[in-house]
Amino acid sequence: MAKSWHKVVVLGSKSVGKSSFITRKLCGVFEETLNTKTKSRDFFETNHKYKEETYNFRIYESNSQREVSEMPMVFLDARAAVIIYSCKSGESCREVADWINQVRANFHNEMSIPIVICESNIDTQDKKETDFSKVEKQYGELPEVEGCVQTSAKLGTGIDEAFDHLAEAIKRREYRRRPMTPPEPSPDPIPCPYLCSCFFFF
Repeated sequence: MAKSWHKVVVLGSKSVGKSSFITRKLCGVFEETLNTKTKSRDFFETNHKYKEETYNFRIYESNSQREVSEMPMVFLDARAAVIIYSCKSGESCREVADWINQVRANFHNEMSIPIVICESNIDTQDKKETDFSKVEKQYGELPEVEGCVQTSAKLGTGIDEAFDHLAEAIKRREYRRRPMTPPEPSPDPIPCPYLCSCFFFF
C-alpha cells in the first residue's frame, strides 16, 4: 500500500533557523551554519509517530515572503504550515502576522490549513528580543493556529512537540473530511406514464 504524504510548508523570515529546524527533525543533528542556499521547491521526507500512528511528512522550506507570494505552487496540496520566528529578532516576530495572512490569501474562501507557530533559538535567552507569552495570547486563539511552541534546534527542544500539533490537526481534519457512505445505486428507470422521453427514479 502506497504511503500517504502530508505536505508541510515551513515559512519564516531569513535567518530564523528554518533549515536547522528541518535538519534536526530529519537527522537528529544541529548544524549551526548551512552552506547551501535554501530553494523553495526543495522538499524533505520524514515520518513522525504520534499516538501509535505514523504520519509521513513532506517538508517544503521557503526562503522569504516575497518568494512565497510569487510562487503560489508552494501552497499547492499543502496540509499544514509551520511559521518560525527567532526569539533573537523582534522583527521576525512582528512578521508572523504577515505570514498568517499569506497562508490565508492562498486558500481564499476554503478552510485554511492548520498552522503551528514556533519560536526558535530559545537556547540564546541572553539575546532574547521577544515575549513568547504575548505571542501565544495574540495568535493562540486564531482558528487556524493549532499551537505555539518554543524550540531549539541546537538542544532538540520542542521540535517533536511541533510535529505532534501537526499530526493532531491533520488527524482531526481527516476525520471531518471522511467521505460519507455512498448511496445504493438507483434501480432501472421507469418510463414516464405520459409517453414523453423523461424518466422517473424511485
